Amino acid sequence: MLFGTLLFSLFLQFSTSSFIFKNTFNIPSADLNKISYFLESEYNKLKEKWNIRQEKKIEIFFCATTDDFVWKTKSNRRTGAVYTGNKIYLQPLKFLKQRNILYDVLRHELIHAVMVGGNNKQMPKWFHEAFAIYESGEQKRIKKKVSLKFNSLAELESFSNSANYNIMETSYYYLGITMQYLITEYGEKSISSVITDRNLSFEESLFMATGESFPTFEKKIIKHLSGY
Repeated sequence: MLFGTLLFSLFLQFSTSSFIFKNTFNIPSADLNKISYFLESEYNKLKEKWNIRQEKKIEIFFCATTDDFVWKTKSNRRTGAVYTGNKIYLQPLKFLKQRNILYDVLRHELIHAVMVGGNNKQMPKWFHEAFAIYESGEQKRIKKKVSLKFNSLAELESFSNSANYNIMETSYYYLGITMQYLITEYGEKSISSVITDRNLSFEESLFMATGESFPTFEKKIIKHLSGY
């Protein structure tokens, strides 16, 4: 009985040096190998480029159905993946492959995971999402679907929580542009220092990196976004 339980658990779980893959019973071994190799490779790139790292293994959970994904993540049915509580929940692979977004969403949620683990804990959601969209390369496929009015980054962030997928995607469109602007204006080294600073608040580390107070910094970004 013990042997059978252990054997069954092997079908449900698979580990690499940085990740634990769960609920893998119906995942083809070829897909599992590709995904695990991709994540380890992307994780190494993030460590080298941005000096960010996760302190413990990240769990990857393969949801069997979209209903299961929605129930576990409380997100909408079109969202491809969600990171929460050191776990990345994935929609069924068939769904992600049909939309050709599997590796985009894996990269995006991995970025969230390593930003949370062991780095600046006080980063606002808008910064998290902006960086993940920019660094994952998703900005190329995200479109402006609707008109949004906002006068602050907090207001823009609130749209990213919308149950309306078009509103959410449009907020991501603007957030991707936000990070592109920050990288161009202040450089990757400055943005990296904001992400990895463990001692200062987000606004304090932002000031150290840019030389600008948050209100001044925010006004410049909102003005830039108004052109899109």
